[in-house]
Amino acid sequence: MDEHGHVWLLGRLDRQFKIRGQRIDPEEIEVTLRQHPAIGAVAVTAQSVNNPSSDTTPTDREIIAWAVPSHDPLPSDEALRQWLHERLPAAWLPSRWVRLEALPLNANGKTDWTALTRMAREMPAPGISPGAPDTVADPGNEHTRPQETAIRGTNTANAAVPPFEDRDDLVDFLYTCWSELLERDDIDTDRSFFDYGGHSMLTVKLHERLEQATGLTLPIGEIFGHPTLDAMADYLLEQITTRNATP
Repeated sequence: MDEHGHVWLLGRLDRQFKIRGQRIDPEEIEVTLRQHPAIGAVAVTAQSVNNPSSDTTPTDREIIAWAVPSHDPLPSDEALRQWLHERLPAAWLPSRWVRLEALPLNANGKTDWTALTRMAREMPAPGISPGAPDTVADPGNEHTRPQETAIRGTNTANAAVPPFEDRDDLVDFLYTCWSELLERDDIDTDRSFFDYGGHSMLTVKLHERLEQATGLTLPIGEIFGHPTLDAMADYLLEQITTRNATP
């Protein structure tokens, strides 16, 4: 309220944002990451990304961690993710990690969030192969860009029902589904679909493909209950085995 009695609605004064309905506090992620002995400085931002399932659906968001090593090379993305997962909820884990020589600063010597936003927009789309753990990005416009790699597998959207003879066939099929829906090829079999940016629209599309490919009637909630490739392959194998054993 000003001296004239007018109330001004300025919006949120913090940096919190929502991703898939969950409110995320980037400052808490930063405070936690600064406790890692290999991290000297860090900034956390959210960047809008195109929904790969539609040209008209509103964009989703991903969390990006911009990290400066203290003295030693930073651990791998997966090692950092696992370390952070022991301290924060899964929804708060960054989906992308960018190594910097230094955080960009504004004229006041504070983190230049505008520069980070510009750098995020210029980054390659999710789905490229991750660089080496000690890859360093420059806080200007010239940051390291790993080479894109071809997505393994063929398009499964209209594929015929494949003959799943064993668990490996299921894992390969699931890998291809995830790669196409998430538009990335850096997928680990023990990491959650939602860690990679899976959201409600993609969950529905994945559910449709699973039912079409297996001929099973699957509750969509099983995707949330078995969010990794390993867990979903085990679940589908059990369901297929039970169905085939039924007279």
